[in-house]
Amino acid sequence: MPRLEWIQRVFEPATREKAGGKARILICDGHGSHVSADFVGFCIQHKIVMLLMPPHSSHYCQPLDVGVFSPLKTYMSEELDRIIRYGIANVKKFEWADCYRKARPKAFSPENILSGFHATGLFPLNRQKVLRRMGDKEREPDNEPSNNDAKLQVQSSAVKPNPFAIVPSTPSRIDPAILREANQSLISNINAGILDTPTKAFIPVLASYSEYCTTQTIITKYESEAKDKILRQRREVANGKRVVLKGKFLVTTEEIHAELKACEKATRAKKAKKTARARRTARNASGAQEHVADIVDSDNEETTGELEAIESA
Repeated sequence: MPRLEWIQRVFEPATREKAGGKARILICDGHGSHVSADFVGFCIQHKIVMLLMPPHSSHYCQPLDVGVFSPLKTYMSEELDRIIRYGIANVKKFEWADCYRKARPKAFSPENILSGFHATGLFPLNRQKVLRRMGDKEREPDNEPSNNDAKLQVQSSAVKPNPFAIVPSTPSRIDPAILREANQSLISNINAGILDTPTKAFIPVLASYSEYCTTQTIITKYESEAKDKILRQRREVANGKRVVLKGKFLVTTEEIHAELKACEKATRAKKAKKTARARRTARNASGAQEHVADIVDSDNEETTGELEAIESA
């Protein structure tokens, strides 16, 4: 809905009776689309005082931005991450809509809406809320190395470190090249019968790294299966009635009716084919079991006949 139409049909009628002929205040975020001659003229005629917030301050001053939209972004990121984490860069419209359907009830809760007015200092009134938040600025840490640190780095580079000592204890931070050198030293020490303290300390690190790699393999397999499932759902959505109805608004025509019937017929045929394949597989498995049972019974009959012949002799 255009801004002018919104203030004419929504804001002005909804606040007219409550204002009782007095001036009303409309606070906007300062976007250029709000400041038009027609919009401002309508406000003047109807005693509506229009206030613009300072630039880049809506995330401090607007209750929706603070209490609702911010949690909505968080919940949407969590839902979309279930798709993006598997290496799928683009998100389809129906997937985005489904994520929004799940995230919206969590964000648009009464608690979040009320907290938005409280955090912006509107209710209860607290003029210092926003001012304090806008004045709090975090200082970035100084990451430049000092002269003493640089000297220590130069001095330490002259001495070759122990290959076990430079292997990080955190598995995800281990460099394969460093690990390879440490493994070679470990093999050499084992062959030489050396089991000193650095060697003993490296063995648990190596075991932890092995478990980490196994876990990563399991996660990768799970992600691959989940990715295949998502892509399979996309292929299903890209076919059938959705394609027929794409871009159509009037669907009660003979042409679309015939196309829908053809799609539904193809879908039923596809399901019937899958069902027949499953039944055939089950029937083959059952037949194989019966064949094995017949062979066993035949062998038992032959054995029994041989025993009877021996006893009669």
